[in-house]
Amino acid sequence: MNINFTLINEFLSFLIFFVFSFIFIFPKIINIINYNDLNDFKNKIFLNYNKTLENNLIKKIFIIEFEIQKQFDKNIKNINNNILKKKNFLLDIIILEKNFFIKKIKKIFNLINYNYIKNFYNELKINFVQIFKKIFNNIINYNKEFIII
Repeated sequence: MNINFTLINEFLSFLIFFVFSFIFIFPKIINIINYNDLNDFKNKIFLNYNKTLENNLIKKIFIIEFEIQKQFDKNIKNINNNILKKKNFLLDIIILEKNFFIKKIKKIFNLINYNYIKNFYNELKINFVQIFKKIFNNIINYNKEFIII
């Protein structure tokens, strides 16, 4: 039985070299060769990823800002509408109160004028009666004098 150890030896040496190369040497060689390319590739990937993240964040921020601005404008418009409604309502109430107050004052002045006119008429009537009495008394006195004489 004659075994050829050279084949086994060659096979084992190849296997050991392959394993050793695969674990230690090839990664170093590939690392050295592709270090710049790998870094560039990583940088490109990270840059693209960062750009997409940045773009997504900017888009989301822009959308949120736009929604906030729209809500703000809507709220400001509602507040302005409410203020205008309240202002118009207040002005209408003021105008109604003014008209009501003017009517009351006119009634009071009309009553006062009516009372003044009534008082004036009564005084005039009283004065006229008094004057007439005086005149009548004078006439009677004159007649009495005339009659007496």
